[in-house]
Amino acid sequence: MIAATISVVVALLLLDNSSSSSEAPSAAPSFAPTSNRLSVIIEKVISAGVSSIESFDDRNGPQFLAAEFIADVDKLDTSDIADELLIQRYIMTNFYYSTGGESWLTCGQTHASCTTDGDAESYLSENSECDWLGSNCDRDGYITGISFACKWFEVTFKLFSRS
Repeated sequence: MIAATISVVVALLLLDNSSSSSEAPSAAPSFAPTSNRLSVIIEKVISAGVSSIESFDDRNGPQFLAAEFIADVDKLDTSDIADELLIQRYIMTNFYYSTGGESWLTCGQTHASCTTDGDAESYLSENSECDWLGSNCDRDGYITGISFACKWFEVTFKLFSRS
């Protein structure tokens, strides 16, 4: 679980709003995605270097589940948000699935609210991931840190600012 958390932080550090990618997207996934929107999200994630094409081969793996959730279940309209924010949402959703979020006792997708923090939203809610438990964001909606605690571990990350 700690390795998955570190992966989330590393991926967030790699996001840089000041750089724009003009490279062509990598090869299409080796499976038939369930929707066109899923294909687009997977292509953006792979192009950003956040996840490899092979990580989407396992349809029960956290990378595929995160992309599928955003494409087919997520109530937040991600069709017109910046690619960096879409990738950020993917990373935080991947964090949820990588750490067994389905089994969390609070603040998971199936919980109506976060009882541990009155100001936080449950993970995978339709609100910005900046509102999800443990997220610290700048005024532009980019995550600058994550403070997350559970029964087995507590971790706090301070991410570098984008400026």
